[in-house]
Amino acid sequence: MTDSESNQVRSSVPKFYYGYIIVLAAFFILLLVEGIHSTFGIFFTPLLHEFGLDRAETSGIASITMLLTGLLGIVMGRISDKLGPRLVLTTCGVLVGLSLLLMSRVSAVWQLYAIYGVMLGIGRSGVMVPLMSTVARWFTKKRSLMTGIVINGIGIGSLIFAPTAGRLIALYEWRTAYLVMGSIALVFLLFFAQFLRRDPSKTKQSLNTDTGSVESLTSLQDVESSFKDAARMVQFWLVIILFFCLGFTRLTTIVHIVPYAIGTGMSSIRAANILAVLGGMSIITTLVSGTLGDRIGNRKMIMIGFIMTIAAYSLLSVARADYMFFLAAVIFSLNWGIASCESP
Repeated sequence: MTDSESNQVRSSVPKFYYGYIIVLAAFFILLLVEGIHSTFGIFFTPLLHEFGLDRAETSGIASITMLLTGLLGIVMGRISDKLGPRLVLTTCGVLVGLSLLLMSRVSAVWQLYAIYGVMLGIGRSGVMVPLMSTVARWFTKKRSLMTGIVINGIGIGSLIFAPTAGRLIALYEWRTAYLVMGSIALVFLLFFAQFLRRDPSKTKQSLNTDTGSVESLTSLQDVESSFKDAARMVQFWLVIILFFCLGFTRLTTIVHIVPYAIGTGMSSIRAANILAVLGGMSIITTLVSGTLGDRIGNRKMIMIGFIMTIAAYSLLSVARADYMFFLAAVIFSLNWGIASCESP
């Protein structure tokens, strides 16, 4: 591209870059979906008592959600590439919102598995991958920063919805809590999904790059086409295993830490605040982990993350006082932060 052509590209780009709208919409979508989903541990004990389930059966509901989210995420990513993120997120937003609304009307155990396990799992599967790939298509120069902003929606969502769910359950009951959160999710997920666009070409803007050139869009597509090459590398599968371990420990903690704390005598409202602390601290640890990762290397940061996870679980195994649960949440938040900062 010649200098004159480059200048024409720059002059044709509007002063306000639409990619920032994409980031804002993605941030709020993750805030709603993952923030509300993180509250399952707060509903754990009420569901267990309402339907006469044991802990394994109640955990199975969340396990199905997580399994479908992971398995169908790849499929949803491919659909998003072909049809665009707006259609995918609109459809999945309806599934997420309706599943939460229907949870306020369940009357049988199989409905818990079908609605929260399957329906919500399918809805969540079309959130993370399409959003992250869409943000990557809009940014190269600020991709890590923009991705970090979006992912912080998860922590802020937990900070907001964990205490909200706890108070709604305490003041009313768990069905009303799901009704309120389902209504919020359905309305706002549909609203924010309408702002999503697959890539800059859909708004006649050039990609936000170091050079301001549309040539980087081609290079991005080249990177995407190298998946087959990456799949032949041992390091690729090691990263998958590491992230599986990080995700497994994080999601297991989110589901079980609140009922575990309640079982030791902590009040339900106070126990819900453990998730709020975990979400709030993850915002800080994401920033700190990203900064340290640039200085000492991502490999060392992942090792630190696993060490801190072991320390947090060791503390939880002997936790009896309230402060020990909150301290464990602070320590464990580094696990979340490292998983987030390595996502780009």
